[in-house]
Amino acid sequence: MTINALGDSFTYGYGATSGHGYISVLSRLLGKSINNLGVSGAQVPDQTAALYGINVVAGDASILELGTNDHWRYGADAVKREYFRRGIQACAAWLGLVDRQKGVSNTSTTGTWLNTASFGIGKMSNTAGSTITWHVSGETVYLGTIQFDGNASKFNVKIDGVDKGTYDTGTTGLNTYQNFPCGPRLLRFAGLTPGVHEVVFTALGGDYCYAEWCAGSDSAKAPVYAANFTRDTATGYAACPIPVSDTTMAAFNATFASAMAELIADGLDITVVDNNAIYFPDVDTYIDGVHPNDTGHAKIAMNFFRSWKV
Repeated sequence: MTINALGDSFTYGYGATSGHGYISVLSRLLGKSINNLGVSGAQVPDQTAALYGINVVAGDASILELGTNDHWRYGADAVKREYFRRGIQACAAWLGLVDRQKGVSNTSTTGTWLNTASFGIGKMSNTAGSTITWHVSGETVYLGTIQFDGNASKFNVKIDGVDKGTYDTGTTGLNTYQNFPCGPRLLRFAGLTPGVHEVVFTALGGDYCYAEWCAGSDSAKAPVYAANFTRDTATGYAACPIPVSDTTMAAFNATFASAMAELIADGLDITVVDNNAIYFPDVDTYIDGVHPNDTGHAKIAMNFFRSWKV
């Protein structure tokens, strides 16, 4: 079994003394090695290269802990919170579905396509009318694309010949603290009949649009332990350059919960680890008012441990 932990400074272990970050503690509790991919300051888009570098196979498990920095970057902006939702759901689906078809290896194309420059797993086109076709099985189809700041392209999706809509690739203000302009986006098409479906992605011109991967809900599943977000102290919130609070944090947690609930309803093996419920900022937080101290990291580790099933 391989366990990968995708996350930000919490996963990296910031705020803890050596060996007391929650990943280190959880590793000892489980008696298993954990591949820590956490990066301080990372938002969902910043972790996309690491995400798509994870080749999940049956028997693997993943930890997903991202969103604190997205909250700090986007605050009360509901449009940007939707960018977060699209991205975090793409992360969970990629980690939880074993049988994913990458665009880069798809030869069922018409028109002009190039391998995606950003993350290397998909194809991209700026030629109107170019198509890429997948065949996947299940009552829900998942289509992984890229959302890109300032991009002016559109694409269309049809499933079994039925038009499922036209989508913008572009965003406004997705750009992260680490100056990364693009990240994952999941399109989820539920309520289909059982069996195999033909999924056709059609580029509509303009800038590049991105066909990264496709999967069906009949795919084998791998467990994902996805954590919500802990509150800051008043000092921590005050340090943010935009207004944030328990209220804006709660909105992000609700968005996260909704995104995970859809995937769980589809049958993905996702366990939501409610760190917010067991965490008390005035006791469990480092001097910066944001990151966990040793006590906070220990609580988070124990919360994951109690949720662990494999």
